[in-house]
Amino acid sequence: KAVISPALMLHLSAVFMLLLMIKRLDGSIKETLCLYAINFKWLLTAISVAVGFWFFDHWMMVNLFKINALEDITSWQQANASFHYLSVFISTVILAPVFEELFFRGLIFSSLMRRYHVVSAALVSATLFALLHWSWPEFISLFLVALIYALLAHRSKSTLTPVIAHLVHNLMTYIHYSQH
Repeated sequence: KAVISPALMLHLSAVFMLLLMIKRLDGSIKETLCLYAINFKWLLTAISVAVGFWFFDHWMMVNLFKINALEDITSWQQANASFHYLSVFISTVILAPVFEELFFRGLIFSSLMRRYHVVSAALVSATLFALLHWSWPEFISLFLVALIYALLAHRSKSTLTPVIAHLVHNLMTYIHYSQH
């Protein structure tokens, strides 16, 4: 098995490049990305939202869009079979959510919110997020969760809240897909 998946290297370099770009442009990573501490209430909210949406998402895919869950799991396992499980875990559960939230909610959403109404900012950032992951009918699910992540960022005034929600969601998916 390969030790490092290409996705791991891609996500590591993306996080590094995003932070370097922000630091180079204005030197204020914390303010630009809205990286403010959250309280215990927002931690619990992020976890609850992630768990709730994860179950809703799987129900929606199976019952509304008739996705064959076993085929989906098998396809994911086959795509990741040639890589070390730790590499896949770090890439999908940690780095992807961190990069995506820093980029879509921290950079794009917060920047748009400074110029436009929160709804417009959320719709644009959610559309871009769903397009990045493009697949149908998952686009609908990705768009909805991105709107939820934008709401979490806006209400908590911190990108850390959607980061935690995204981490929990991806962790549940990783466990579900790797245990079958």
